[in-house]
Formats: sequence, structure tokens, C-alpha cells
Amino acid sequence: MSADAKPTALAARVKAAREALGLSQPALAERVGMSQQGIGAIEAGKSDRPKKLREIARVLGTTEGWLLGETEDQGSPENREADSTYPLHQPNAEVRGAVKLSRHRIPLYGGGIGGTDGRFVLNGQRLKDVLAPPSLEGVRNAYSIYQYGTSMEPRYFAGEVHFVNPNLPVRQGDFVVAQIFSEEGEPPAAYVKQFISLNSKELVLKQYEAREDWTEKEPESEKYILRFPASQVVSVHVIVQTGRE
Repeated sequence: MSADAKPTALAARVKAAREALGLSQPALAERVGMSQQGIGAIEAGKSDRPKKLREIARVLGTTEGWLLGETEDQGSPENREADSTYPLHQPNAEVRGAVKLSRHRIPLYGGGIGGTDGRFVLNGQRLKDVLAPPSLEGVRNAYSIYQYGTSMEPRYFAGEVHFVNPNLPVRQGDFVVAQIFSEEGEPPAAYVKQFISLNSKELVLKQYEAREDWTEKEPESEKYILRFPASQVVSVHVIVQTGRE
């Protein structure tokens, strides 16, 4: 300490609190947002009320009044952030009250696998009812289905559950469950694919398929495009969420 510097409560308490938390001067300076020289000046008694006093108190888990020697109330140790990388900031959001969980249940349908293109028979077999995600709460005729096969990997994997809103308009790029009429008297074939287009002539869908040489651009090739006559299309429904039931 220099000859003209006077020891102060601030100097002693900042140093004591810093050392109690195992912080070096550089570490405290970084978290407060000032220089090491500035912290050194405070602990040397050369600064009576630094501009960053509030931030120093916050990092040290105490109060401005205690650091200045105006009170013996050191504050709550729970406020200390010595194990944090950055100083505390105001939260950008708060959770108010309990999160309301859905009580609405929707059917989970299964079917038989058939074909390397991911086709399966959506035969109306209702395996069980599952809780609807919030986006399907109260949606009329909402349902869910299992993912069969690997034709949509790495987007979707076998065994995942797709939650479907049959009331949404279908847009290019949506992932959908498309039902295609096959033979008279037989259940329609179903496909989980990406929607490309539907006009008076045909429905166009795209699949991926798991393979070692997969790239984002490769599925655009005709090899991964499925086309169906528009007259055979039973329905095209939008997948709004996928997960595990």
C-alpha cells in the first residue's frame, strides 16, 4: 500500500470476500467487467466508491452496504456466483405458475409393413390412446402413427411416433402421412414422406433413406421421388410433431 493510501472497509472487505470465494484479482475483474488494476486499486484503498460497486457486490454474493462498511449484514451466500463463468444477468423470461399438461388423448394407429419405399398398411388398427401434444389439444380427428422402416432416415427413425393434424392445409416441404388407394376392398397404403406437390394429375412425395453416402442434396434426385396418380390419393395429412409416446 502506498504511503498516501488509507485502509478502508471497502478495501478490506472486497479482499476478504474475494479470497473466501477462492477468486484471484484477475478472475474477479473479468466477472465484474473491469481491469485487474481497478480491483487492485480498490483493495489498496485507492477507491472509495467504484462505479462497478454493484457488480462487485453481486459477484461476491454480498451487498454494497456491507462492502462499504455501512452495515454488518453480509447478504445471502446463495447470491454468490463464484462457480459461474459470467456475471449474473436479468432473466429474459419467467415461468409463472404451474405448466398445464394436456389431458386430451388421441388414437395411436399401427399397421403392417410392406415395401422398401416405406409403404405400410394403415388398416385402422387402434393400438391404444396416447396423450396429445399441446398443438393437438382439442383438434378434431387428430391421431398418431408409428414410423415404419428407414425410408425417412435421418429425419425420422423406425419406432418413432408421428402426431398428425388432418385439418391443416398442406404446404410444400411439409412432412405428411399420405394414404393411397391400392386395390378395391384393401386398406389404403400409407407413406410418411415429404410433400412436394399435388395437382389434378399426380401427388409427388420425397423420401430420404438411410445410407452411408447420404447428403442433403442427394434426395432431390428422381431416385427418391415417389409419384402417385391423383385419382388414387385418399388423403394427405400434416405431421406436426414427432417423438416417443
